[in-house]
Amino acid sequence: MLLVLTGCANVGPVNTPSGNPEVTINSTDTSRIKGALVKSYSEAGFQLTQDTSFNLEFTKQMGPGEGALYTVAMGNSYSSPPNMKIAFTLVTGEGTTRVFAHVGVQMQGVFGQNQGTNLDHGKAGKQVQATLEQIKANIEGRG
Repeated sequence: MLLVLTGCANVGPVNTPSGNPEVTINSTDTSRIKGALVKSYSEAGFQLTQDTSFNLEFTKQMGPGEGALYTVAMGNSYSSPPNMKIAFTLVTGEGTTRVFAHVGVQMQGVFGQNQGTNLDHGKAGKQVQATLEQIKANIEGRG
């Protein structure tokens, strides 16, 4: 269900109201929605790094091959390995839950400075959107 996340700059915004990955699910059962997100991203090798009432954040260290481009662009040989980070915010309304997502790559430079890039409008953003739409279909009974 979840594709391998890779970033590709300048692909363009996702076809949503904000242009970023998001979905509105016809359910206020945030525990079920969060459970589906945790299952999908844990199965893809991500680690849950934050879990609050309204937010989930996942991190996965990129391998040398997929992370090399980011290391060259944002750091140097002394930088930490790049991490793919995906953050979700859940907002309940009248009978619905909106799930907003942001995806990016982060790494730490040699002197501790944080460096990163947003991939919401890249291939990774489109892959997160596809996962959100599949979770929506499953929860609404159409998957």
